[in-house]
Amino acid sequence: MDAHLVSDEALADLTGAVQPAAQIRILREHGIEPVVRRDGRPRVTWDALTNAMLRSRPAEPDWSQLSKAS
Repeated sequence: MDAHLVSDEALADLTGAVQPAAQIRILREHGIEPVVRRDGRPRVTWDALTNAMLRSRPAEPDWSQLSKAS
């Protein structure tokens, strides 16, 4: 097994779901398109998860507005 693939245990921990169908739904809700194996289990890489988390970070606040409010 490739060390860069997320394990079944890690997917359950990350998604909070044990059932593969629920894991797939949650991953897709977060913009991650998993590869689905023949047995119905999703597979994603750690890189895909990291990239999704970086995309979902909130934008940096516009600090210039703070000085105008005073």
